[in-house]
Amino acid sequence: MTSTSHHDKCTKSDYRQLFAASAEPLRWLRCTPTGDEKLSEKMLEAALEQSLKRAERIFRDWMLRWARRRAGTVLD
Repeated sequence: MTSTSHHDKCTKSDYRQLFAASAEPLRWLRCTPTGDEKLSEKMLEAALEQSLKRAERIFRDWMLRWARRRAGTVLD
């Protein structure tokens, strides 16, 4: 079993960069089921806030999956 270091964990900056770089696919993930662009934007903001609160608990390898999950479940 390998040990993990704090370098393997996400930072708030990592999540901000991820949401900025993945804005279009994440927006599509929310806008498709809701059909409401403004609601979709609010949901993505909430997903980013939830991700930032837990950033140091998530491994970088899981970061995109976590962000997609947050974006897909916020306000459901």
